[in-house]
Amino acid sequence: MLSKQEKLIYSLSSIKNILETLEIDIEATLVKGVHEETIDCYKEIEKCVVECINNTQPYKFEDLKVGMWVYSEQTKNIVYITDIQFFGMGEVELIVLMVGKQESVSLFFEKNRFYPVQMANVGCE
Repeated sequence: MLSKQEKLIYSLSSIKNILETLEIDIEATLVKGVHEETIDCYKEIEKCVVECINNTQPYKFEDLKVGMWVYSEQTKNIVYITDIQFFGMGEVELIVLMVGKQESVSLFFEKNRFYPVQMANVGCE
């Protein structure tokens, strides 16, 4: 089964092939006062898709820093990292404050657990 990101990239590629086959020009000219700018609509959409995909990838451990806000997939909460503690056997504990709560909580680092905060809105359809 394809992920949402894979479906999006495949769909975008298919649209580009259709446009090229039909020889459709996908440029638009924007006029704002005396300033005129021509943009390639496909390229602009492609940039947005790439940015969206990049912003929905999980953080690697080395990306996490004290003072960051992140989304925890496991708790389904946005959390603020206040401390990072290292233990033997490669375990890493993040001391965090959860949105809407006053106390600190410990969360252990796991792959595919911590994401940029915009992931809190992904999958809300």
